[in-house]
Amino acid sequence: MARRLKLSKEIRPLINAAEAAGWTTARTRSNHLRLLAPNGVDAVLVSHTASDWRARNNLRADLKRHGVAL
Repeated sequence: MARRLKLSKEIRPLINAAEAAGWTTARTRSNHLRLLAPNGVDAVLVSHTASDWRARNNLRADLKRHGVAL
């Protein structure tokens, strides 16, 4: 990830775990974060607004579903 994104302290460790597993990150036009799997096919969209209190749980579940060890 070239530019450091401002993410909540709850979501940052999950993003770091995905990046350590080979996933890449990119910001979308709508200011969400997209995680792209090493296979280039699977992707996870991350909502990281302060008002989204379920974002951490949803991201954790999505990454587990795609085989990222957390």
